[in-house]
Amino acid sequence: MLEPKHLNNAPIVEAVIELVVTPPPGFQVQRFLSLKQRVVKDYPHSNELKTLVGTIDLKPDGILGAASSPPVVSGYQYWSSDKLFVAQVRPDLFLFSRLKPYTSWEHFSAEARRFWQEFKAVAAPLSTIKKTGLRFINRLEVPLPAKTTDYLNCPPKAPDELNGQITGFLSHIQIHEPESGVGTTIVQFLEPLTKPGVASLILDINAFKYEDLEVEDNKIWKNLEMLRGAKNRAFFTSITEKSYRMFE
Repeated sequence: MLEPKHLNNAPIVEAVIELVVTPPPGFQVQRFLSLKQRVVKDYPHSNELKTLVGTIDLKPDGILGAASSPPVVSGYQYWSSDKLFVAQVRPDLFLFSRLKPYTSWEHFSAEARRFWQEFKAVAAPLSTIKKTGLRFINRLEVPLPAKTTDYLNCPPKAPDELNGQITGFLSHIQIHEPESGVGTTIVQFLEPLTKPGVASLILDINAFKYEDLEVEDNKIWKNLEMLRGAKNRAFFTSITEKSYRMFE
């Protein structure tokens, strides 16, 4: 495996921290309106997240019927002044993202932790955290013509008997570590061409752990550090030395 280290030109387009929580009984999403006032100085942009509930019925004559209710507010989304940090909050979910350009884990996690304190104050009393997740979406932009094996260690491969160029692919691998209980998904796919002479290889890594965790900050961030280690192992074993040198 290549040596995990901070890459000055890391191909990260989005990093996401996910905490699935158990809200207090009877929690109403409107309580998050007070969160807006708490964070508006640094997160002045916001909007409602709405959910549409619908049903599909199969009638005796075989005809499908559909019904839906008006959208309801299920949460809120907040952007920092520069729109590089994004928070999504729901009664049972806390998501915090850093968009490109990614700076460092220390910067990202510190800001996430700061927003989490505000979320926790509004959503209290939270009982447990049921899932901790850490997702990093990477875009490897490589000049054409290119071989995927020059940049990815395990890209999908067409049968040798088939002639022609690969114009698209998608792979999804999930790994479970029995000792730690950590799961990791590695998704690789080729984006449609948007830049002349450049191919975009997406390497989407999601490390997660399901467990009933007390709402205690030290345990949460210790778990996230463990997931970061799993994410790094998945990333640095997925790329080649050529990619590694390109992102140093």
